[in-house]
Amino acid sequence: MKTINIRATLLCAFLLLAIPMATTTVAGATDLYDGPLTPIGFKIVNGKSTGNPITIKTEDLVKSPGYTHTESSPGTYTTPEAVIETDDREQITDTTKTPYRWLGRVGFTMEDGRKNHCTGFLVSSDTVVTAGHCVSGKVSDIIFTPGVNGDTTPFPTAKATQIWYDNKVFLPNPQQDWGVIKLDTPIGDKVGWFGMAIPNDEDLIGRQATVIGYPTTYPGKPEATLWKDRNTITGITPIEITHIIDTTRGQSGGPILSDTNTVYGIHKGGSAHANVGNRMTAELFNLIVNVSKM
Repeated sequence: MKTINIRATLLCAFLLLAIPMATTTVAGATDLYDGPLTPIGFKIVNGKSTGNPITIKTEDLVKSPGYTHTESSPGTYTTPEAVIETDDREQITDTTKTPYRWLGRVGFTMEDGRKNHCTGFLVSSDTVVTAGHCVSGKVSDIIFTPGVNGDTTPFPTAKATQIWYDNKVFLPNPQQDWGVIKLDTPIGDKVGWFGMAIPNDEDLIGRQATVIGYPTTYPGKPEATLWKDRNTITGITPIEITHIIDTTRGQSGGPILSDTNTVYGIHKGGSAHANVGNRMTAELFNLIVNVSKM
């Protein structure tokens, strides 16, 4: 099994926060479970949060839509389809192919005026999922650009009209680190989007998974380029997935994917021993689907 080198000190989160890894346990463990989701949403006007939460009952947001998985969509765009110890990430040189065009850079402005980014991925025509710490707090001017490839942007940029995240993201060691962005343009109609599923324990522990995302500038990783790696899921809890897939800062919010490119989780950060993401629980799946239907 591989162990992280010094690269792991560059967290995948856009903030330089030390996010501890999830304990390697099986689902059913309760020591890390911090209760049900506590979602909160805000409308975005002129790039800034209105400050007044959207009034929707939590029970309505997490109500089952009547199904446990969603299908991916290729969109109408057509094209030929064809770090832990050593950095095994592979650069995606054609970001217009599926599933790579279903991802993009989530850009935003921090409170002090600095520009930063995370990774996000489409799950419907106008809905992007990312990490909660990427959209919570006093960030502004949130945008999403799919398929970015260095200086090339083959698809349009969309602006956020709503953001959703969990209030628990403000805890010192947040486990509920998910975020959802509603866009002003249904760009997914053209580029497509990922399908999601609620994985069983057997779908996760010991299995291989892939994380794709946009790391910040890193040796050998030019700005705004897309990279992926595939490796082992080493542990699970009721709400988290621990893995040894190579990632660095900027890849927070990227999808944790099965071999069929189905979203099983949301990558959020790492520690000195492993990387970690939010598991696609039934509650989180329901919330994302219901927000996507708004």
